[in-house]
Amino acid sequence: MQELLITLLFAVIVFPALWILLEKLWPSVPGYRILRRGFFSDVIWYGVQSLVSRSLSPLVVFAVLLPVPLALGMSTDSFFSGFGPVAQLPFAWQALLAFVLADFLLYWSHRFFHSRAAWPFHAVHHSPDQLDWLAATRMHPVNEVGAQIISACPVLLLGFQPMALVVWAPFFALHSVFIHCNVRVSFGPFRYVLASPIFHRWHHTTREAGLEKNFASYLPVWDLLFGTFYMPKGVQPAEFGLGGEVPDGFTRQFLYPLMPSSWRQSPAPVTHK
Repeated sequence: MQELLITLLFAVIVFPALWILLEKLWPSVPGYRILRRGFFSDVIWYGVQSLVSRSLSPLVVFAVLLPVPLALGMSTDSFFSGFGPVAQLPFAWQALLAFVLADFLLYWSHRFFHSRAAWPFHAVHHSPDQLDWLAATRMHPVNEVGAQIISACPVLLLGFQPMALVVWAPFFALHSVFIHCNVRVSFGPFRYVLASPIFHRWHHTTREAGLEKNFASYLPVWDLLFGTFYMPKGVQPAEFGLGGEVPDGFTRQFLYPLMPSSWRQSPAPVTHK
Protein backbone atom coordinates (compact mmCIF):
# COMPACT_ATOMS: atom_id res chain seq x y z
CA MET A 1 0.00 0.00 0.00
CA GLN A 2 2.80 2.40 0.88
CA GLU A 3 4.58 1.66 -2.41
CA LEU A 4 1.35 2.38 -4.32
CA LEU A 5 0.89 5.70 -2.53
CA ILE A 6 4.48 6.73 -3.29
CA THR A 7 4.01 5.80 -6.96
CA LEU A 8 0.81 7.84 -7.14
CA LEU A 9 2.51 10.77 -5.41
CA PHE A 10 5.22 10.91 -8.06
CA ALA A 11 2.91 10.17 -10.98
CA VAL A 12 0.16 12.63 -10.05
CA ILE A 13 2.01 15.43 -8.26
CA VAL A 14 5.82 15.38 -8.33
CA PHE A 15 6.57 14.65 -11.98
CA PRO A 16 3.70 16.73 -13.45
CA ALA A 17 4.86 19.66 -11.31
CA LEU A 18 8.43 19.17 -12.56
CA TRP A 19 7.41 19.08 -16.23
CA ILE A 20 5.19 22.15 -15.87
CA LEU A 21 7.97 24.05 -14.07
CA LEU A 22 10.47 23.23 -16.83
CA GLU A 23 8.00 24.37 -19.48
CA LYS A 24 7.41 27.65 -17.68
CA LEU A 25 11.12 28.36 -17.14
CA TRP A 26 12.48 27.42 -20.60
CA PRO A 27 9.55 27.38 -23.05
CA SER A 28 10.20 26.50 -26.66
CA VAL A 29 6.89 28.10 -27.67
CA PRO A 30 5.90 30.80 -25.15
CA GLY A 31 2.31 31.30 -24.10
CA TYR A 32 1.14 27.70 -23.76
CA ARG A 33 -1.74 27.31 -21.31
CA ILE A 34 -1.80 24.38 -18.88
CA LEU A 35 -5.55 23.89 -19.26
CA ARG A 36 -5.36 23.88 -23.06
CA ARG A 37 -7.75 22.17 -25.44
CA GLY A 38 -7.66 18.42 -24.90
CA PHE A 39 -6.21 18.70 -21.40
CA PHE A 40 -8.85 16.60 -19.65
CA SER A 41 -8.94 13.90 -22.32
CA ASP A 42 -5.15 13.71 -22.13
CA VAL A 43 -5.41 13.24 -18.37
CA ILE A 44 -7.44 10.12 -19.16
CA TRP A 45 -4.83 9.07 -21.72
CA TYR A 46 -2.19 9.58 -19.00
CA GLY A 47 -3.87 6.97 -16.82
CA VAL A 48 -4.60 4.58 -19.70
CA GLN A 49 -1.07 4.84 -21.08
CA SER A 50 0.42 4.14 -17.66
CA LEU A 51 -1.74 1.03 -17.31
CA VAL A 52 -0.99 -0.20 -20.83
CA SER A 53 2.78 0.33 -20.69
CA ARG A 54 3.22 -1.04 -17.16
CA SER A 55 0.76 -3.96 -17.22
CA LEU A 56 -0.82 -4.81 -20.58
CA SER A 57 2.23 -4.60 -22.85
CA PRO A 58 4.43 -6.96 -20.76
CA LEU A 59 1.58 -9.48 -20.62
CA VAL A 60 1.13 -9.36 -24.39
CA VAL A 61 4.87 -9.77 -24.97
CA PHE A 62 4.85 -12.77 -22.62
CA ALA A 63 1.86 -14.27 -24.46
CA VAL A 64 3.48 -13.78 -27.87
CA LEU A 65 6.69 -15.48 -26.73
CA LEU A 66 5.08 -18.28 -24.73
CA PRO A 67 4.92 -20.80 -27.64
CA VAL A 68 8.69 -20.44 -28.24
CA PRO A 69 10.00 -22.28 -25.14
CA LEU A 70 7.33 -24.93 -25.67
CA ALA A 71 8.52 -25.44 -29.25
CA LEU A 72 12.16 -25.58 -28.11
CA GLY A 73 11.45 -27.99 -25.28
CA MET A 74 12.51 -25.44 -22.67
CA SER A 75 10.75 -24.52 -19.48
CA THR A 76 9.27 -21.04 -19.43
CA ASP A 77 11.40 -20.25 -16.37
CA SER A 78 14.58 -21.09 -18.28
CA PHE A 79 13.52 -19.14 -21.35
CA PHE A 80 12.45 -16.01 -19.47
CA SER A 81 15.58 -16.09 -17.31
CA GLY A 82 17.81 -15.70 -20.34
CA PHE A 83 19.55 -18.45 -22.29
CA GLY A 84 22.38 -19.19 -24.69
CA PRO A 85 25.63 -17.28 -25.14
CA VAL A 86 24.02 -13.86 -24.61
CA ALA A 87 22.86 -14.83 -21.12
CA GLN A 88 26.48 -15.60 -20.19
CA LEU A 89 27.52 -11.99 -20.71
CA PRO A 90 27.91 -9.76 -17.64
CA PHE A 91 24.59 -8.11 -16.85
CA ALA A 92 25.92 -4.61 -17.58
CA TRP A 93 26.81 -5.67 -21.12
CA GLN A 94 23.44 -7.34 -21.56
CA ALA A 95 21.67 -4.17 -20.46
CA LEU A 96 23.73 -1.98 -22.80
CA LEU A 97 23.34 -4.26 -25.82
CA ALA A 98 19.64 -4.79 -25.15
CA PHE A 99 19.13 -1.02 -25.02
CA VAL A 100 20.88 -0.42 -28.35
CA LEU A 101 19.09 -3.29 -30.09
CA ALA A 102 15.68 -2.36 -28.68
CA ASP A 103 16.16 1.25 -29.76
CA PHE A 104 17.13 0.14 -33.27
CA LEU A 105 13.95 -1.92 -33.43
CA LEU A 106 11.91 0.97 -32.03
CA TYR A 107 13.22 3.17 -34.83
CA TRP A 108 11.82 0.78 -37.43
CA SER A 109 8.67 0.21 -35.40
CA HIS A 110 8.13 3.96 -35.44
CA ARG A 111 8.61 4.09 -39.19
CA PHE A 112 6.14 1.23 -39.56
CA PHE A 113 3.52 3.21 -37.66
CA HIS A 114 4.04 6.02 -40.17
CA SER A 115 3.08 3.65 -42.99
CA ARG A 116 -0.35 3.84 -44.57
CA ALA A 117 -1.58 0.66 -42.87
CA ALA A 118 -0.65 1.60 -39.32
CA TRP A 119 -0.82 5.40 -39.48
CA PRO A 120 -4.38 5.80 -38.08
CA PHE A 121 -3.23 4.35 -34.74
CA HIS A 122 -0.15 6.59 -34.63
CA ALA A 123 -2.09 9.63 -35.86
CA VAL A 124 -3.73 9.77 -32.42
CA HIS A 125 -0.31 10.51 -30.92
CA HIS A 126 0.41 13.19 -33.52
CA SER A 127 -2.93 14.95 -33.16
CA PRO A 128 -2.18 17.54 -30.40
CA ASP A 129 -1.66 21.01 -31.85
CA GLN A 130 -0.11 22.16 -28.56
CA LEU A 131 2.74 19.79 -27.80
CA ASP A 132 3.59 19.58 -24.12
CA TRP A 133 4.50 16.96 -21.52
CA LEU A 134 0.93 15.69 -21.15
CA ALA A 135 0.45 15.23 -24.89
CA ALA A 136 3.18 12.56 -24.75
CA THR A 137 0.72 10.14 -23.20
CA ARG A 138 -1.86 10.40 -25.99
CA MET A 139 -0.84 7.03 -27.38
CA HIS A 140 -3.29 4.43 -28.69
CA PRO A 141 -2.89 1.03 -26.96
CA VAL A 142 -2.43 -0.73 -30.31
CA ASN A 143 0.49 1.59 -31.03
CA GLU A 144 2.03 1.08 -27.59
CA VAL A 145 1.59 -2.70 -27.51
CA GLY A 146 2.73 -3.06 -31.12
CA ALA A 147 5.93 -1.11 -30.47
CA GLN A 148 6.64 -3.22 -27.39
CA ILE A 149 6.19 -6.46 -29.34
CA ILE A 150 8.45 -5.31 -32.19
CA SER A 151 11.19 -4.05 -29.87
CA ALA A 152 11.13 -6.48 -26.94
CA CYS A 153 10.38 -9.86 -28.53
CA PRO A 154 13.50 -10.10 -30.75
CA VAL A 155 15.69 -9.07 -27.80
CA LEU A 156 14.27 -11.82 -25.61
CA LEU A 157 14.41 -14.34 -28.45
CA LEU A 158 18.16 -13.77 -28.62
CA GLY A 159 18.45 -14.92 -25.02
CA PHE A 160 18.75 -11.65 -23.11
CA GLN A 161 17.46 -11.63 -19.57
CA PRO A 162 14.19 -9.68 -19.39
CA MET A 163 15.73 -7.62 -16.59
CA ALA A 164 18.21 -6.24 -19.15
CA LEU A 165 15.25 -4.30 -20.55
CA VAL A 166 13.27 -3.83 -17.36
CA VAL A 167 16.18 -2.03 -15.71
CA TRP A 168 15.73 0.77 -18.26
CA ALA A 169 12.01 1.22 -17.53
CA PRO A 170 12.32 4.35 -15.31
CA PHE A 171 14.58 6.02 -17.87
CA PHE A 172 12.25 5.07 -20.73
CA ALA A 173 9.22 6.48 -18.91
CA LEU A 174 10.84 9.79 -17.93
CA HIS A 175 12.64 10.36 -21.21
CA SER A 176 9.53 9.70 -23.31
CA VAL A 177 7.70 12.48 -21.48
CA PHE A 178 10.67 14.84 -21.38
CA ILE A 179 11.22 14.85 -25.16
CA HIS A 180 7.64 16.03 -25.67
CA CYS A 181 7.99 18.89 -23.20
CA ASN A 182 7.62 22.44 -24.43
CA VAL A 183 11.23 23.29 -23.59
CA ARG A 184 14.07 24.66 -25.73
CA VAL A 185 16.56 21.92 -24.91
CA SER A 186 18.69 20.51 -27.72
CA PHE A 187 21.63 19.00 -25.75
CA GLY A 188 24.00 21.12 -27.85
CA PRO A 189 26.95 19.06 -29.13
CA PHE A 190 25.36 15.93 -27.63
CA ARG A 191 22.28 16.27 -29.85
CA TYR A 192 23.65 13.41 -31.95
CA VAL A 193 24.04 11.18 -28.89
CA LEU A 194 20.65 11.31 -27.16
CA ALA A 195 17.24 12.41 -28.41
CA SER A 196 16.32 15.81 -26.98
CA PRO A 197 13.02 17.70 -26.75
CA ILE A 198 13.87 19.86 -29.78
CA PHE A 199 14.87 16.75 -31.76
CA HIS A 200 11.57 15.01 -31.07
CA ARG A 201 9.39 18.11 -31.29
CA TRP A 202 10.52 18.49 -34.90
CA HIS A 203 9.02 15.05 -35.48
CA HIS A 204 5.66 16.33 -34.21
CA THR A 205 5.51 19.32 -36.51
CA THR A 206 3.18 19.54 -39.48
CA ARG A 207 3.65 17.31 -42.52
CA GLU A 208 5.37 20.07 -44.42
CA ALA A 209 7.77 21.03 -41.59
CA GLY A 210 9.27 17.76 -40.42
CA LEU A 211 6.75 15.02 -39.69
CA GLU A 212 8.76 12.40 -41.57
CA LYS A 213 12.01 13.04 -39.68
CA ASN A 214 13.57 12.08 -36.33
CA PHE A 215 12.05 8.65 -35.72
CA ALA A 216 14.56 7.52 -33.08
CA SER A 217 13.29 7.14 -29.54
CA TYR A 218 16.66 7.53 -27.78
CA LEU A 219 19.64 7.33 -30.15
CA PRO A 220 19.62 9.81 -33.07
CA VAL A 221 22.35 7.76 -34.73
CA TRP A 222 19.64 5.72 -36.46
CA ASP A 223 18.24 8.85 -38.10
CA LEU A 224 21.75 9.90 -39.10
CA LEU A 225 22.41 6.48 -40.64
CA PHE A 226 19.13 6.24 -42.52
CA GLY A 227 18.80 9.85 -43.66
CA THR A 228 15.93 10.97 -41.45
CA PHE A 229 17.79 13.33 -39.08
CA TYR A 230 16.44 16.89 -39.06
CA MET A 231 17.47 19.52 -36.54
CA PRO A 232 18.16 22.93 -38.08
CA LYS A 233 20.31 25.16 -35.91
CA GLY A 234 18.77 28.21 -34.28
CA VAL A 235 15.19 27.29 -35.19
CA GLN A 236 12.49 26.12 -32.79
CA PRO A 237 9.61 23.94 -34.05
CA ALA A 238 6.42 25.94 -33.60
CA GLU A 239 3.48 24.31 -35.42
CA PHE A 240 2.19 20.89 -34.45
CA GLY A 241 -0.66 18.52 -35.07
CA LEU A 242 -2.61 17.19 -38.02
CA GLY A 243 -5.02 20.00 -38.71
CA GLY A 244 -8.02 18.39 -37.05
CA GLU A 245 -7.89 15.00 -38.79
CA VAL A 246 -8.23 13.21 -35.45
CA PRO A 247 -11.30 14.21 -33.38
CA ASP A 248 -11.17 15.67 -29.88
CA GLY A 249 -12.10 13.63 -26.80
CA PHE A 250 -10.70 10.41 -25.40
CA THR A 251 -13.48 8.07 -26.57
CA ARG A 252 -13.49 9.36 -30.15
CA GLN A 253 -9.70 9.26 -30.31
CA PHE A 254 -9.66 5.70 -28.99
CA LEU A 255 -12.24 4.57 -31.56
CA TYR A 256 -10.88 6.67 -34.43
CA PRO A 257 -8.35 4.15 -35.89
CA LEU A 258 -10.87 1.32 -35.44
CA MET A 259 -13.43 2.98 -37.69
CA PRO A 260 -13.74 2.17 -41.43
CA SER A 261 -11.30 4.23 -43.47
CA SER A 262 -14.19 5.89 -45.29
CA TRP A 263 -15.22 7.48 -41.96
CA ARG A 264 -11.80 8.97 -41.28
CA GLN A 265 -9.84 11.89 -42.65
CA SER A 266 -6.41 10.43 -42.03
CA PRO A 267 -4.13 10.33 -45.05
CA ALA A 268 -0.77 8.79 -44.35
CA PRO A 269 2.21 11.13 -43.99
CA VAL A 270 3.38 12.75 -47.20
CA THR A 271 6.21 10.32 -47.97
CA HIS A 272 3.77 7.39 -47.97
CA LYS A 273 1.20 8.82 -50.38
